[in-house]
Amino acid sequence: MFHLAFNFENDSQYLSMAFRVKGEWCKAASRVEKFRNQSKENGVCL
Repeated sequence: MFHLAFNFENDSQYLSMAFRVKGEWCKAASRVEKFRNQSKENGVCL
C-alpha cells in the first residue's frame, strides 16, 4: 500500500506525511491481524 509515495520522492513533506499515514495503517493492520489471529500479512510493515 501507499506505493504512490514513491512517485513524489522529491517532495519530502509529502513523503513524511505518507509515511505517517503508512505507520497508522500498519498499526491498524496489526490490530486487525491479531484480532483475526492470522499471520499471512507478517512483514507488510517492515
